[in-house]
Amino acid sequence: MKLTGKKANLFVFISFFCYLAAYIGRYSYSSSLVVVEEIYGEDAAGLVTMFLFFSYGGGQLVSGMLSKKFNSVYLVAIGLGLSTICNLIVPTFIDVNFSLVKFVWLVNGFSQSLLWCNLVKLISLNIEEKKISSTLIIMTLSVTLGT
Repeated sequence: MKLTGKKANLFVFISFFCYLAAYIGRYSYSSSLVVVEEIYGEDAAGLVTMFLFFSYGGGQLVSGMLSKKFNSVYLVAIGLGLSTICNLIVPTFIDVNFSLVKFVWLVNGFSQSLLWCNLVKLISLNIEEKKISSTLIIMTLSVTLGT
């Protein structure tokens, strides 16, 4: 049964803020990029971003397959949880062991890839068909606000 009224609005609100938070987390490393480049050089700093890019892109394929086998609510929770952990521990490794930052950001990229396809699946399963288009427009606003 599809959600309607306040329950549907709450569902969209929660989905929007989940993706907004994840999007902000995706770019949190970039906010310290100037300092990282000064300490480790541009090549090392850029390599971290590349790890996120490739793991996110490849993770999209894996996430689509996982969403067919597992509950999307759990996959979103795992993605958000792992991304939160990655964002909390990266500042610790920047000063101590920068080579670990690449691998933490690799995990962050994959964990973030769990979100979009599963959120869209949950929206399509829970929101009335006539409201899906407007809901997805709202969801894409999270990208704009997160950047």
